[in-house]
Amino acid sequence: TETKGKKRPANFSVSLDGGPGHTIKSDKGSFTFSDVPVGTHSVSLSVPGECTVTSPNPQEADVSFGQTIGVSFKTNCP
Repeated sequence: TETKGKKRPANFSVSLDGGPGHTIKSDKGSFTFSDVPVGTHSVSLSVPGECTVTSPNPQEADVSFGQTIGVSFKTNCP
């Protein structure tokens, strides 16, 4: 994630295909899903109430066998 604004939250939550959220520490800014089946998947980001996601959310990721896919989100936390 790329965050703009003065109030950087402690963490965000990312989910795959509407599944349970996984915490992303905002100082790290990334999370890896392992063993994702081949196909098109939906990746979504949840942010604290004072923040907004300023990039498309959710985003689609087309996964091929053995492939690593990157999805990026932008947030604003005024």
